[in-house]
Amino acid sequence: MIRFLIRNEKSSLKFDVPTNELSDHLQSIGISEDITIGGTEKISVERFPKDDKIAEIVCERLLPDDRISDVNQLCKRLDGQWLIGDEELEKALVEQDIRGAKNICDAFDELKMSAEQEICEMKM
Repeated sequence: MIRFLIRNEKSSLKFDVPTNELSDHLQSIGISEDITIGGTEKISVERFPKDDKIAEIVCERLLPDDRISDVNQLCKRLDGQWLIGDEELEKALVEQDIRGAKNICDAFDELKMSAEQEICEMKM
């Protein structure tokens, strides 16, 4: 969904989220803490959406102080979602001007609950 390029001094790493190996990826270039997507003095972080409209919108709405682990969790939630259409999620994020990984997660959860309720009501 989102590709990260991280440089730590002379080492660099490219990986995609969601991933179950986030800690291993970061440790492979000497990063042992959960860093923000804004990077640090010594660590630069770039991110790129991967061929997906929702990934583009999410990338645009992330904040520099969002942690990479929060973005990874957000992408895990969004990956393969089927109850909520891309257009519906995009509309909610844009219309409500939602920014930040945790806020996007919360908005997604609300939309998912609404979709689940609609499905239950249709079955009755």
